Amino acid sequence: MPEGYTQIAITEFNNHDIHDDASTDGCAFINADGKKREVDDSIWAKYSWMQEQTQKPIEAALNLTQEYIDALTVWHNYQYLTDTIVALDFEGVPEHAEYFSDDQWELLNEYQKVWLTEDWSKDARDLMMSRLLRKPLALMANKV
Repeated sequence: MPEGYTQIAITEFNNHDIHDDASTDGCAFINADGKKREVDDSIWAKYSWMQEQTQKPIEAALNLTQEYIDALTVWHNYQYLTDTIVALDFEGVPEHAEYFSDDQWELLNEYQKVWLTEDWSKDARDLMMSRLLRKPLALMANKV
């Protein structure tokens, strides 16, 4: 094993569908890592400014109150709201143009990137990527 890498054995595969390598339900390590990090404020506190700068348009777009936003207990709860807004816009509901400045919209999408890059540790991300790439690599090698 090259220096700086950790080898993690995949000891179980219990996805509901064997063709679904993108879900994390088949790997206890990835799930445990994500659950531990989800509530670790030391990871997410440095991004609170992103929420502060986007919460007013999110409140308006989703018809929420400040009290609702204030009651969110973990960083990921707000991330679900940003994900909803981005999905609505992708589906053709004009959330961007109606509620967000260009800078706020960019920040909202950046919030998504933060979640995707910080949700798991390096080892869990590496394991997830190996699960995602296993099938495409097999296809490229004509082994499927």
